[in-house]
Amino acid sequence: MTGCIDPGGMHMTILTDKAKRKVQYIDAIRFYLNSASVPVLFIENSGNDISSEFRKEINEKTLEIVTFNGNDYDKKKGKGYGEMLIIEEAIRSSSLFDQADFIFKATGRYKVLNVRSFVEFVNEKPDAAELMVNLLPTLADADSRFFGAKRDFFRDFLIGYRSRLNDQDCFYFETALASAVHMAIVDGYRYSGLHHYPRYSAESGTGGGVYNDSWSRWVIKDLLLKGQHRLQQAFKIR
Repeated sequence: MTGCIDPGGMHMTILTDKAKRKVQYIDAIRFYLNSASVPVLFIENSGNDISSEFRKEINEKTLEIVTFNGNDYDKKKGKGYGEMLIIEEAIRSSSLFDQADFIFKATGRYKVLNVRSFVEFVNEKPDAAELMVNLLPTLADADSRFFGAKRDFFRDFLIGYRSRLNDQDCFYFETALASAVHMAIVDGYRYSGLHHYPRYSAESGTGGGVYNDSWSRWVIKDLLLKGQHRLQQAFKIR
């Protein structure tokens, strides 16, 4: 029997309480506005506009909210298909996306507590990498919860995989992201894994659990990530 393992649990959403999810989205946006020190783009794919919660930030152009109806697709394709539709909408509709040079993409309700360190790294070393994505040890999939890339990577490489996304065929968003990374590297993009492990604080919408965001837990994951990066570099994954 042939089967596959979903690397990111993308096919099923356990957290379905709309009011709770809305509160978590608003909380995450406020966190990034206060912590990231860069403009924030939020794409809402359920058609529920939350702009009224952020009138001041939108007027000051520190936040852009794009709302569209992006849930009308065959759910058998998986949550990753909807994720790609969100990225396509950003490319199509967002002025902030169009103006950006380098973009960090985070799962909507997740707070990356050490996000400022990633932004500062790119600002201080703009030529160090054009792709900052953590590939999993097999290199066939990537951690899609948080990654960064030059703007054109999303348009020229990533969204081209939308038609192939299908959980039933074992081709997940994580697989598409890794494949796009490999293609971009071949095309000459400078690649680097994230220089630190993202310190997540959130309730998982797919697994239903709450991330342990303690510093001690993060240190262990950070050390493991750096060890993985050294192995990948030994095999010329740059």
